[in-house]
Amino acid sequence: MIDAGITEVGGRGGEANRAGQLSEKLPRVGIADGGWSSLHFDPDDGRLWEFTFPESHLHGGGPPVLHVISQEEAREKYGRGTMKEVRRRRAA
Repeated sequence: MIDAGITEVGGRGGEANRAGQLSEKLPRVGIADGGWSSLHFDPDDGRLWEFTFPESHLHGGGPPVLHVISQEEAREKYGRGTMKEVRRRRAA
């Protein structure tokens, strides 16, 4: 779904609309920060993607960003239960 060489989509000057569209297509496996961050799983290559609004000083959090996140970062932010869901999806 997302080329292996790409690690970030969206943000200021980026493809914010594409970031939002991809976040809707990739299965969501976790939510954090009161819904302002979500963790997604790419079944094509197993990568974890975080959808965020990192510019909180801007109205609505600014343009969204979808970026690759490590398993360790995901476990810390989204919890162990989320990582169980990721493992389940990888095994499927």
